[in-house]
Amino acid sequence: MINLLIFIAFVGVALILGFGVASFPLISPDEPRYAETAREMLERLDFIVPFCGYEPRYDKPILFYWFELLFFKTLGIGELSARLPSVIAGTASVWLAFLLGSFHGFGILAGLVALTTFQIFLFSKIAITDMLLNFLISASICFFYIGYLRRANTKKKFAFKDKLSSRWLISSIVMMALGMLCKGPVAVVLPLLVIVIFLILEKDLVAFALNTWVELLIGLVVFVLLALPWYLLVHIKTGGAFSQEFFIGHNVNRFTSVHTGHGAPFWFYVPVIVIGFFPWSFFLIQSLIGVDYSGKFNMRSDRTQNSKLNLFCLVWFMVIFVFFTISRTKLPTYIMPVYLPLIILVANWWTDKFKATRSNSFKNLDALLGFALLCLVSCIGMYLAITVFKPALTQIHSSGFFIPIMLIGFLLAGSSLIAMTATLYRTKIAFGFIVVVVMICYLIATKSILIPYAFYRDSGSKSFAQKLSSDDKLATYKIHNTLYCFYAKRNIPKLTNQQFYEYLSSPDTNEKFFVTKTRYLKDFDGYLKNKLEQGGTMSSTENGSGPDAGKIYEIVQNKNYTSFGKASNDSLQADSDSKLRFEANP
Repeated sequence: MINLLIFIAFVGVALILGFGVASFPLISPDEPRYAETAREMLERLDFIVPFCGYEPRYDKPILFYWFELLFFKTLGIGELSARLPSVIAGTASVWLAFLLGSFHGFGILAGLVALTTFQIFLFSKIAITDMLLNFLISASICFFYIGYLRRANTKKKFAFKDKLSSRWLISSIVMMALGMLCKGPVAVVLPLLVIVIFLILEKDLVAFALNTWVELLIGLVVFVLLALPWYLLVHIKTGGAFSQEFFIGHNVNRFTSVHTGHGAPFWFYVPVIVIGFFPWSFFLIQSLIGVDYSGKFNMRSDRTQNSKLNLFCLVWFMVIFVFFTISRTKLPTYIMPVYLPLIILVANWWTDKFKATRSNSFKNLDALLGFALLCLVSCIGMYLAITVFKPALTQIHSSGFFIPIMLIGFLLAGSSLIAMTATLYRTKIAFGFIVVVVMICYLIATKSILIPYAFYRDSGSKSFAQKLSSDDKLATYKIHNTLYCFYAKRNIPKLTNQQFYEYLSSPDTNEKFFVTKTRYLKDFDGYLKNKLEQGGTMSSTENGSGPDAGKIYEIVQNKNYTSFGKASNDSLQADSDSKLRFEANP
């Protein structure tokens, strides 16, 4: 019965994290890259070498594409199938928090904190590798610790005397192997760093190695069997090109230098964690300071086991935080593996707050401070949204998202005030109230902000690409072509300057379309002007519609992706309300 309830609970978690994922187009540039790579695998029937935009893609290994491919094959090609791997990985991450917390009596609490962590909720809806990588790294570290904890509780070594403990260790190595297939060496390096540094602090590294050599050997064999075959095959099929570009270009170079402009100051991940760990970041400092790190494993008390868990989570957090801080290339998603240890620390801290009574309610003043900060930040956020950020928001949506932002702000501020009144000696009510309100706010934000934002970024690209006939030609100029490849389900070439002129000048009688950014119009301004002087005409039509007799069309979108404009005597001028059609006379 308990297992059934747990299963039902996690189906509910998956439905919450997956809310709306089939309702909005892929968000460029990252989502279309992954989805199109999987689609081209299915089209080419080549499940080894990744291709994207009909060109080799050596940025990432294969696992995420395989998962997308599986759902494409079973559910059809679309946004739902592309995003399901992230939804499942997000649900599994919540399960990890529940699992690790359950060994110490606060599994449900940890699961609720994980479910309402902003970055976990958000990236469970996005078709990129980061949520899956986060789960695999966190699982490998988590499974090691559970096996290590069993050793402490049973006073047995990590040998087959305790088969369950051995299975946890081998499972940890399996997660590393899958992580290697998902993102590469980082999925092995980070767990090993956490585990080794923790064992050194415990003065248990040598004993661990001596007592677990059998499991380590089995794990190594399993790792090689899982991870090595694909790397060997792709190395052979690409003549070593994948190995060179992936391991050197996308691993060593990303760590030692700034890659594709993604550099940031050393303090970059501090605000990322503050935002990404919302709303629990308001209780993070209190948790880091307030929990006990001093237990010994030869003691059987719950307090001692919790303190050892706290120490392990602190090491886990610090290793990953320092690693990515040192890395020269920085992205907000890189830091996600720090969230599970922070979730455990915060959940453990809250369990102590739940014990407060009227006589010692002053111990919960730090929790009250967290709710006060949440209320203050909510009010400041509302003010900034309707003042400083209003121009930018109104570009995305005419309303500037005024109603959902104000609703979310008032819900968070009001619930924080209510929680403050219950925090001192009815902390469970305060905690539960915030969890429910934050979850409601996330669902409102998904429906009223994320989905409209995705359509703003798409600006008709999906609809246009899907409506192209087999005879229509489309090309992109100096912009990503993967979104159009995915929705048109065919090759949409990405043209260079010379190729673009050849494309326009070719004597093909079929309609031709091209997509570019507004600032690139100047590259061929003179060419179109000359065509006008030779008898062509240029006119503006809504959504690229108009007479079918035209030969060359410029399909225009918002300023993020595609150009928009209208003709003047000597140049093309921006016009955000229209799309440009150029009719070239035969």
